[in-house]
Amino acid sequence: MRKNLLFLVLLLTVSSAHATNLSFITGTWNRGTEREVTLYSIVLGRTERVAACPLTDDRTFRFSFEPVHEGFYVMGTGTPKSDQDKYLFYFQPGDSLSLAVNDSTYVLTGDNTVENQMLTRWHDEVLPLEWKSVYFRTKYGRVDGLPSIYIDFFPLLEQKAALTEAYVTGNETFDRLFARFRTYDLTRYAWTLLATPRMSHPTTKDYPEFLRTHRLEDITYDTGLMHYPFGSSLLQRGAYLRESSLRKTVAEQPQTPDDEWSEYNHELGKKVLEAVKNDTLKGELIFAVAEKLKTIDEYFVLITRYSEYVVTDDQKQRIGDLMKAVVQAPVTMETIDFSGTDIDDFVYHLNDFPGKVVLVDVWATWCVPCRREIPALQRLIEKYRDQDVVFMSISLDEVKDRQKWKNFVKKEALNGLQLFGGNGFRSEVAQAYQIRSIPHFLLFDKKGQLVTANAPRPSSPTLTKMLDDLLKK
Repeated sequence: MRKNLLFLVLLLTVSSAHATNLSFITGTWNRGTEREVTLYSIVLGRTERVAACPLTDDRTFRFSFEPVHEGFYVMGTGTPKSDQDKYLFYFQPGDSLSLAVNDSTYVLTGDNTVENQMLTRWHDEVLPLEWKSVYFRTKYGRVDGLPSIYIDFFPLLEQKAALTEAYVTGNETFDRLFARFRTYDLTRYAWTLLATPRMSHPTTKDYPEFLRTHRLEDITYDTGLMHYPFGSSLLQRGAYLRESSLRKTVAEQPQTPDDEWSEYNHELGKKVLEAVKNDTLKGELIFAVAEKLKTIDEYFVLITRYSEYVVTDDQKQRIGDLMKAVVQAPVTMETIDFSGTDIDDFVYHLNDFPGKVVLVDVWATWCVPCRREIPALQRLIEKYRDQDVVFMSISLDEVKDRQKWKNFVKKEALNGLQLFGGNGFRSEVAQAYQIRSIPHFLLFDKKGQLVTANAPRPSSPTLTKMLDDLLKK
């Protein structure tokens, strides 16, 4: 009897301790049509799902979780990699959060921790920057009806960067992380503006003091970025901007052969990596590149050239897992027909070319990486001019920009079948093949079967080998 009583007391004590570690999140989410709110932890600069809660008919939610560590967490809707509709909070075991999300922002409701009150103060302070940077396509990010550009953004950035208000809670761990977070946050807004399509982009001479002192090398001297919710994407964005500043103009890029272009890209990549000061972050950048590769040959090229930068066991394991996934991926999948119209408004379908190998280039005139692939694609078109290959380029420019697309095609004298899909990522081809980023290439064999929904880019010699192999069949 005494043993049973002792066991019961012990069980109640353990259960009570577990209950005090639970954190509760309650609130309302009155934005969009999403039916679920998700909580993410931050792992190596990426968001990983911890828990989720369905929204009720009146858009309320309530759920609990046990923080595995003290630190930042992200709550929001949509895809994990998107930084839209995501908000940052801080939890220790037992902390709770109550908030209300509206069409443009969020507000805290009820009792909340001093850390989350401080995060909300900062968010309210920089909200105009977030609108102009992240939400530039919405009404909140527009100026005189047009998306914000650097002319109205830079003065506001300098104003927020000059804030001297103390953000101190007395929690030393939080205060240290939060000080770094504010720098990363401002950098993210600034780099997002530079890396997204705008009516006008600045030259380096136009950069304000903040951008001159917050370069890729200035924020990659340690692994602090990996504690930031979008640290991985910020690292990639900084690398993209550095590459863009180093890259030669299209006229100066090597024209032939393809391996010369590949070598040029290799030297460019090394220069970008030199700007990343921390070795672990170099490895994270290599992993980010590996995630975008489509063939095992591309993985071998990457590892051969950059293996020295993959330094942690975790990075080696993750890249190895990616390679295995590519090796084990099915060769063929279901083919879904789609259509587009040419400059003369004639409609073409994917299925119009039986007995032909078809390479589909999904692109847009506003996409800088897409335009960079044009010289290599045009060389391929010339190389296979008299063979059974159809090169179909279909633009995702919005319907209102159809004339802009026509002008671009004529000005650049683009060969191949040039089609207009329209409607961005809502277009028929993007929806059919779940395309979320461009440039994107699809490859079909002579029987009309989909060989791969993620074909190598024309600048990769791997694509030439794939075309040659398909033509022999």
